[in-house]
Amino acid sequence: MLGSEWSRSWARLFVRGAKQVNQEQYPKPEEVVNAWDDVSSKLTAALEDVSPEILSKPAPQGIPSFDGKLSGAMAFFSIHESYHIGQMGYLRKWLGYGQAVG
Repeated sequence: MLGSEWSRSWARLFVRGAKQVNQEQYPKPEEVVNAWDDVSSKLTAALEDVSPEILSKPAPQGIPSFDGKLSGAMAFFSIHESYHIGQMGYLRKWLGYGQAVG
């Protein structure tokens, strides 16, 4: 949506509704961490370069947005990711691990 493309051959394994496959088909944890770092740097660069004109365009059909614009979709995604990070923190505690930061 911000004009930058990113993909991995295994990304389709994690889409909503995907069925579980053989363990060998999933990427190794290190590959997921590397992909996270890669997409994070691309997203940071895209957010630094995005213009107000782009952000004021209508959000793509079917993408949640607080104001119907791309800026509202970006705000939604930010809150959505925070929610999942909180879930991971809860799971860490439930599994007996300490806090991830702080």
